[in-house]
Amino acid sequence: ELDPNFALAYTGLAISHLSLYWFFYDRSGDRLLKSKQAIDAAFKIEPELTEAYIALGNYYYQGLLDYSKALKQFELALNQAPNNSECIFWIAAVHRRAGNWEKALGNFKKALQFDPGSSLVAYNTGETYDLLRDYSEAIRYYDLALKFRPEWSISYYYKALAYVNWNKNIQKARDIIKEANQIITSPDEQTQLRYAMFSLALYDGNYEEAIMYLSLEKSEARDDQFNFIP
Repeated sequence: ELDPNFALAYTGLAISHLSLYWFFYDRSGDRLLKSKQAIDAAFKIEPELTEAYIALGNYYYQGLLDYSKALKQFELALNQAPNNSECIFWIAAVHRRAGNWEKALGNFKKALQFDPGSSLVAYNTGETYDLLRDYSEAIRYYDLALKFRPEWSISYYYKALAYVNWNKNIQKARDIIKEANQIITSPDEQTQLRYAMFSLALYDGNYEEAIMYLSLEKSEARDDQFNFIP
């Protein structure tokens, strides 16, 4: 409102709308429309803005799951800014969704080179190794993500599960979540940790403990991009 010609503000607004859509806070068509309108406004103000191409790539990726169109926009952005870690990160994310594992890993690592303190990039690199069942490398990158952002529950959660998947070490996983509980105070982040403890109790055959953790939840279901769990 104060600066209607601030193109970067429109790209940030577009990404925010897309995040609400992507993470299942609002899956309405209106949310996607608002994102596209903000992107169009940014291009109108600054037709060759790198961040506008990145936002449009995200619109195709997170909004429409159109990977080829998303990659085209990200490549246009990368031509303008070859060292843009955000753009390289999104290219990696699209390749992972499309099952291009080597390209995904290569780009995540490249993004980390240009932004070596990014917990988000480190976590996603670990997650990619996790999906490939290379658990030792996954844990190494989860630890790196936690070094940069020690209060982020999801890194603890997947690090713990990596030990379960790797060598069925449920006690090690419990210790990791216990450590997380000593550090994390955010109610939303603690919900993630309770779900981790529920999962570990279930894997361990301790059903009474699992029910106890479920009883602490206020919501009727866990509903996100990956799961619907009553």
